[in-house]
Amino acid sequence: MLKVIVNVCPSAKLKEIAGESSVILTDAELYKMLNGEEKFGPFMYDQNSIEGLVDAIVETGKVKDIVLHTFNPGLLNWFEDNVAISSFYMLNEQGEPELLFSYKSMLEKLDALGPGEAVSDTDFERFSELHTEKV
Repeated sequence: MLKVIVNVCPSAKLKEIAGESSVILTDAELYKMLNGEEKFGPFMYDQNSIEGLVDAIVETGKVKDIVLHTFNPGLLNWFEDNVAISSFYMLNEQGEPELLFSYKSMLEKLDALGPGEAVSDTDFERFSELHTEKV
């Protein structure tokens, strides 16, 4: 299962969400992968193959637990809307992961914006007062 955490998440909480058997990827690891310093699976990626890396992460998430923590809208925009809807999480006010697009107002953003743009357009500090209706 793939979980993409799109807001602030302390490393201890990230490890808790991931559990023992999950792969954790952060912007630091993604940076190394996109600069050809590290592989993801058997392949090397670079700045011109972001789409391929995202596809590989999504496919790997179908057979292995992956927790990806990134705020990078350029990367998040490569996720298809249906994947974003089922995989993008935020930490709520109680510090628990919650599906970001389970809120009607967030889901409506995808009518005009890509997933990364929708995340960038979100005020997470005021989220609970701005987004109240669940889908």
